[in-house]
Order: sequence, then C-alpha cells, then structure tokens
Amino acid sequence: KTRELFAANEKLAIHARSLSDQIVEQRQVVHSARSEAEELKGQNSRFLHDLERAHTSAVMAERRLWDSINTIRDGFAVFDSKLRLVMANHAYLAFFSGEGIAAGTSYSDLIRLAADMGLVDFQGEPPADWVARMIARLDDDPVETETVKLANGSWIRLVDRRARDGDMVSLVFDITEQMRIWAAIEALP
Repeated sequence: KTRELFAANEKLAIHARSLSDQIVEQRQVVHSARSEAEELKGQNSRFLHDLERAHTSAVMAERRLWDSINTIRDGFAVFDSKLRLVMANHAYLAFFSGEGIAAGTSYSDLIRLAADMGLVDFQGEPPADWVARMIARLDDDPVETETVKLANGSWIRLVDRRARDGDMVSLVFDITEQMRIWAAIEALP
C-alpha cells in the first residue's frame, strides 16, 4: 500500500506541476493580452484625438473658405454632375431676391426662375427659346460664356466650367460698367 500511495502521490505531484505550468502559461497569455489591450487602447485614444483635431481643422477651413467666397461681389455657385445646386455665395443667391433657392435646386430651374421672375431682358427673343438656349449651352464642352442683359438695365456674364469630376462651377460677373464704357466708345464719332 505504501508503494501504491507513493506512486499515486507521484502522479498527483506530476499532475500538480503540469497544472502549475499551465497556470503560469495562462497568466503570461493574460498579461500579454492585457498589455496589448492597453497599447491598443492608447492607440485608439490617439487616433480619436487626431481625428477630432482633423475634424476641427476641416470645419475651420470650410468656414474660412465660405467667409472668403461670400466676400466676393460676383456670384459663385457649384453644381453637382447632375446640375443640382451644391452651394452658392450670397451674391449668387441675391440675384433671385430670396426666392428660397436651396441645395438641390437644378440649374435649369434657376434659369426658368430668372425668366419667370422677369429678371432678364430677352432683347426680342421669346422667353422659352432663351431658357432652352441657356440650358442647351451646358451640353457644350467647354460651356460657352454668355452675356445677359437684365431687365433693370444691368449686364452680367455667365461663365460655367466643368470640373474633373463632372461638377460645374458657375460664376456670374457684373459687367454693367464695362458695357457702359463700350457703349460710350461706340457712340464716339
């Protein structure tokens, strides 16, 4: 019985050492996992901080850009590839006298609105033909610059250019003073 107890005790001791080794290994794995988790947590925190800083910079840059664009006296607007308004400065929107123009309004609707509001001097051209011509010119590449006489006697020049991604940038310049000078030059004998 002593030999049997000694053999059983030996087996228990070997099993206990094996369990002890497994526990040590598991503790090392847990320690390694905790270290890695802490490291990832630190990286995540840095990434979130960097992301927040980048977002803040982007918001500030966008605000500065808009402030700059709104200081331009001439009209400026951007349309997407389907010719829907993305953004426009105050000078561009002021032309429509606060008619509730918003993002998503199509370029063709803006042309029709200008005609319907009586903002344009069609100079003998039927309004429907003028609207059709103004919309059709957008199919040209490059889009032809258009000079338009307004009903109030002012003149504007529409310059529309396509961007690489299909968007369109539209500029509206007040050229009334230039037209007056040309008229004065032509009136000279």
